[in-house]
Amino acid sequence: MARHAVLRGSARLRAQRYQDVRIAVSKSATELVAEYRQHAARHGVATETGDHKKANKHYDRLVTALLALRAEGAERALLGLLSDDNAAVRCWAATNSLEIDEEQARKALEGASSQPGIAGFNARMVLSEWDKGTLKIP
Repeated sequence: MARHAVLRGSARLRAQRYQDVRIAVSKSATELVAEYRQHAARHGVATETGDHKKANKHYDRLVTALLALRAEGAERALLGLLSDDNAAVRCWAATNSLEIDEEQARKALEGASSQPGIAGFNARMVLSEWDKGTLKIP
């Protein structure tokens, strides 16, 4: 009798994410950045409205696009989102760009930190954790 591993909980989610990344890598950098932007914006809306299930779904898809961009060596394309009209998109792009171009990313986060609401709070927290060396970027 053959035994098959049963993946539960976060292990299943990680396996699914890596499968999604393999599929996403077949997309162009432009398509991946568009997906990243879309899910960052939707994550922002879900966060503002308190819909944690939708926020988590869009976070997972945002990270999938990010990992696919990294796999393609195209993560610098996120720098184009640092001036996006949407505060959530700017914050996400800046957070995920800190390791790429800290100066530009920090400028975007500092600008967003003066915004009212969750986006401004998130920007302040990202800067605080980055400065302490405790920020975990996927």
